[in-house]
Amino acid sequence: MQRCVDDGNVVAPDQFCSQGFATHYHWGVGPAGQRQCLNASNQPVNEAACSYTVGRHYHWYYGGRGSYAPGSVAYEGSEFPRSTARYATATDAHGGSASGESGKGGVSRGGFGRAGAGGRGA
Repeated sequence: MQRCVDDGNVVAPDQFCSQGFATHYHWGVGPAGQRQCLNASNQPVNEAACSYTVGRHYHWYYGGRGSYAPGSVAYEGSEFPRSTARYATATDAHGGSASGESGKGGVSRGGFGRAGAGGRGA
């Protein structure tokens, strides 16, 4: 497993570990003079974006125990991948990336796979 975690090893969505993600959102002052969460274009967005990212540091965590579920805790793994191991992110394990590309390294985890997705024979 390869999971995105914060400094307390709490699992977060994969995109939080993408390069520069935390710089996409920041606390600022909105048009009404109130504190608001703003995106990189200084447009107001849902405050959850700032609550999850501002002041937290995210990194990849390799192997170990726990799940891919955001909010769960990863443990008994490492911040450094083993050179001989292959890892799957939550995105990989749940059907590939948003662009439809296959997962990193072609790792597949359980389930019926693509062949079983269409039901019984043709």
